Amino acid sequence: MIVAVGTSNALKVEATLEAFRIFFKDVNVKGVEVDPEVPPQPFNEMLFTGAKNRALKSINLVSEAEYGVGIEGGALELYGYRFITTAVCIARKDGVISFGMTGSFPVPDSVWVRIKNGEELGEVMDKITGMKDLKKGLGAIGIYTRGKVTRKDYLKEGIVMALVRFTAGENWH
Repeated sequence: MIVAVGTSNALKVEATLEAFRIFFKDVNVKGVEVDPEVPPQPFNEMLFTGAKNRALKSINLVSEAEYGVGIEGGALELYGYRFITTAVCIARKDGVISFGMTGSFPVPDSVWVRIKNGEELGEVMDKITGMKDLKKGLGAIGIYTRGKVTRKDYLKEGIVMALVRFTAGENWH
């Protein structure tokens, strides 16, 4: 089975592969760069818009793909609380679409203010830690959990949650 994912980020491609392999035996994932048509640091519903755009664009670009996956990380304000989270959309070739999310975690006010003012979380974390390209490796979640939760594991969880619609079988009614 071919799965297209709307990104060239190797970590997201690998997380997609690992998530799909939980349920499907023969999986090949192809990452393709697409425009999610949301800001680089999306907030709230833009997470879902970006994920859906990535999923649909990727499945359309990779003609042999059975599934398209969109992964869009960003910030969520809900009931006065602030979180970093990731929305995942999976589109199947027959037009069925499913959404899932990763876990959510807080960030310090100093980080929140910076991302609210337009900086990307990955860039902010690089500046704070003095590290480079954290979003392609540990990510903010890896920094805040002292490496106990990796960004790949975090993303994989959201992809599995989005796959529920497709893996439930006769239990989906």
